[in-house]
Amino acid sequence: MTVKAHRVVGLDFLPGRVRAVALAGSSKKFNVTAMQSIILPTPEDDPTHFEPQEVAISLRDFVQSANLKHYMAAVSFQERKSILRLLTMPVMPDDELANTIRFEFDQVMEENIDEFTIDYTILGEVEGGEGQSKYSILVAIVPKNSLYPYIEAVEAARLPLVRIDLPVIANISALHMTDEKLLSRNSVVVHLEQVGGDVILFDRGEFAFVRRITAGLSELKYSFAGALETQEEIESIGGYRQDEYKLPEEHGQLAKPLVDMVLSEVERTLSFYKSQIQMLDYDYDELILCGTGVWPRNLATFIEKESEQKVTLADPLSGVKNSFTFTPEVEESMTMPQFGAALGLALESLV
Repeated sequence: MTVKAHRVVGLDFLPGRVRAVALAGSSKKFNVTAMQSIILPTPEDDPTHFEPQEVAISLRDFVQSANLKHYMAAVSFQERKSILRLLTMPVMPDDELANTIRFEFDQVMEENIDEFTIDYTILGEVEGGEGQSKYSILVAIVPKNSLYPYIEAVEAARLPLVRIDLPVIANISALHMTDEKLLSRNSVVVHLEQVGGDVILFDRGEFAFVRRITAGLSELKYSFAGALETQEEIESIGGYRQDEYKLPEEHGQLAKPLVDMVLSEVERTLSFYKSQIQMLDYDYDELILCGTGVWPRNLATFIEKESEQKVTLADPLSGVKNSFTFTPEVEESMTMPQFGAALGLALESLV
């Protein structure tokens, strides 16, 4: 969707909750007018399922309490059946390009292409063979039936919908629009969700490669629990079952399986990328962690020690704190890095 607005609330839907960030103004000059982690009425045994009309009530309560009159909504949700690809295609008119992208995926997908919605962004032009100019295009494909509950919930909450995006793209937008230098070099972004994630490579500031991975919150927690051997160990490290858990640094050796899991996915991605472009090496300046599946909260610290690379936990919302028109609640202040996608959604949608 390409609609733009002056007042937007970004809604990043997660199992059992939605992270919300409201902005007013333009993408160049804005105020953060509200942020909240909204608990959703979902079944305990299946927090990914919800009734849109019930969720709409929770959203309306938030809108009223935060006084978000005349705001529009931008939405992201975690959908592992979605497809994210970076393509290089000849320069052509928009309608021809859309048809060509659709045809390309129709040839390789087992499912009916009509059951999916396709969106794409032209990242820029690159030089192809024989000096020909080609488009570098990021394509996202999402099952249509997964969109409907979110659309219904937002519309029932009387929030006009301006954008639907994948969390990984929203997080990249938040990073790019709040700290342009962060992605201007050779950077590796590891985006982790509740289940699975993505590794994105930037080559001299250009979006160069993306690969979906299995590592995510569930996999990290499962691996960590498997590394615990004694009751004394469990008692000494505190409440590790919490999503906001930080592992005490004196027990850093317990983080090794998690560090290995992330770094192995990075190495596989680098290997795929180098073989694709037929180059021998690609050195990156910084590894950036983002997404709601980063666990424990100080995972970046342990990866940095192991890899001897600069590793950063992305926190774009903290980077714009001078534009807040309110004082965040304690819970939201402690979980600021988890609001990256919600911020990115709102920023993408501002005029």
